[in-house]
Amino acid sequence: MGQCQIQSASRHAFPRGLTSVEDRRMSLDANCREEATYSVKLGGTTAGKSRQGAAVKEFFVCENHGQLLTQVDGELPEEGWSPSLAGRPQPLA
Repeated sequence: MGQCQIQSASRHAFPRGLTSVEDRRMSLDANCREEATYSVKLGGTTAGKSRQGAAVKEFFVCENHGQLLTQVDGELPEEGWSPSLAGRPQPLA
């Protein structure tokens, strides 16, 4: 598998301005060179805070960023958003 795709995943799933996201923006925008170990499916931000009808895309991320995505996703409802995860992160075989 290739490198972690955290930058693309972050741009797709997390809007700017949310406290939970901005507090971790440096980690989310990192150009990670770690090997991808998880597959995550994330809903986009284009359909409003409920994400209803938003495009779901699959990204490959490293273990650390997989945990970070899960953590941020758990905090999104505090700011009025529905979660972005469209399924639990799956280990790559």
